[in-house]
Amino acid sequence: MERKKVVVIGSGVGGSGVAALLQHRGYDVTVLEKNKFYGGKCHSFDRDGFTVDCGVHMYSRGPGGNLLEINREIGGDIKWLAKKNAVEMRIGGEYSLAANSGLGSMLNMGRTISMITRGKATGALGRDPATRRVKGLSNALYRTLRMDDSLLPALKLISNLVSCNEVLISDLDDMSLRDFLYTFTDNVLINQMMAYISMILTCTTYDRVSAGEVLWCVIKQFTANTLGVPEGSARALPGNYLRCMARDGGRLVLGARADKIKVDSGKVKSVVTDDGTEYEADYIISNAGIQLTTAMVGEENLPADYVRRVKGLEYSYSFITIKYGLSRKTLDFKGAPCFFNVPNMDPETMYDYLKTGDAPEDPHLFVPMQSEWDDTAAPTGQQLVIIGVLGPVTATREDAEQCGKILDRADEKFESMFPGFKKNAVWSMRTDNSYYSQLTGKPTADCIGLAQIVEQAGVRKPGIKTPVEGLYLVGCDAGARGVGTDQAAGSAIAVANNI
Repeated sequence: MERKKVVVIGSGVGGSGVAALLQHRGYDVTVLEKNKFYGGKCHSFDRDGFTVDCGVHMYSRGPGGNLLEINREIGGDIKWLAKKNAVEMRIGGEYSLAANSGLGSMLNMGRTISMITRGKATGALGRDPATRRVKGLSNALYRTLRMDDSLLPALKLISNLVSCNEVLISDLDDMSLRDFLYTFTDNVLINQMMAYISMILTCTTYDRVSAGEVLWCVIKQFTANTLGVPEGSARALPGNYLRCMARDGGRLVLGARADKIKVDSGKVKSVVTDDGTEYEADYIISNAGIQLTTAMVGEENLPADYVRRVKGLEYSYSFITIKYGLSRKTLDFKGAPCFFNVPNMDPETMYDYLKTGDAPEDPHLFVPMQSEWDDTAAPTGQQLVIIGVLGPVTATREDAEQCGKILDRADEKFESMFPGFKKNAVWSMRTDNSYYSQLTGKPTADCIGLAQIVEQAGVRKPGIKTPVEGLYLVGCDAGARGVGTDQAAGSAIAVANNI
């Protein structure tokens, strides 16, 4: 029998993952990538002997998640690198702790920090079944926090309740993380920490992000107890998938920008690239994002209510970066390969600067040292540091100016905490939101795709199938929960299983 033809638009983790799965299962797959390199936001490049991620990455769940589930099925060779203490975390401008590879352990501060967990229960909840279930969880959490010096029992309680109860997750999808927290504590440090973690996990503010989404991510990370990076930097993930696809007979075409998705009688026909080349397909899978995919299909080929919904969808914030190549090992985060700075600010206003065009007073910093995870990322004895900070989602000229101010503030903050590190810099570079917009071809510079906010979480998230027969969405815009690349890989599995 003639094999079904599949064209995948985009070679990010979602696109490369679904391509590898379907080729391995016997389909005839072609991947079209607009850039001259593969990987999308999981691209890495070489500079002066360093292998540098274009973005700022750690990978939730690692070999305990979707990324390695794909790897196992296709017979890939991804090697995972992890350390016992993964993160040095500074919170409230005063407390510092080391956390191991289970994200939940970041919240287990021991007796020294346990005093901050003793906030009081506030607010009243209604009488409907959903809010009664949430209230029961909140009360149980509050009792646990009051009775014990550690947050770990509370996290275990969440794990036991949430991981086994999809109904409860659905209830929590309709509540923001902020509102959920305030049902059992109004402690400032707890809310600061969770506002930060919300941004690390979803790049969405905690007053809008779905509590169900965040708790699902935390529980899955906590139970997987693996946080790390792939050997070979970010490009190792899509690179592995694409090599396996090619081994099984699939094709990758670089420099092929998809311009139009042709439809005939409500069914996909082909993808046409900007140079006029046409690729016929039985199935088309787009990793280009739902809004750009809708534009390629043409509004006339889609129901009006679907188009309206797509236009109204919101995207996550961006992560902009300052990257340093250091001539020697200069920074030490107490043996951890990553540093978190939780802003010592009112959690209600911590990220207001993203809307006002200003720079943050105390910036949210996410600082992985790739070379401390993976010694192949830098020349022997040298160090690669990436300072990530939240930036706006759009990519206008005004946004570029704001990004410059934000990066200046982040640079100042980091140097104030680690004085003198710059004297060992052999090079440095900055990437702002215009860089990521150019990288993906989207008007937005979102870090994770669609924002995981209440209005777009759970059953309200777009499905992997579109109204056009044979046209699917893959990546962080459809089909899965989770953190960044783990979510994209989950979407790839869902699409492959559906086809």
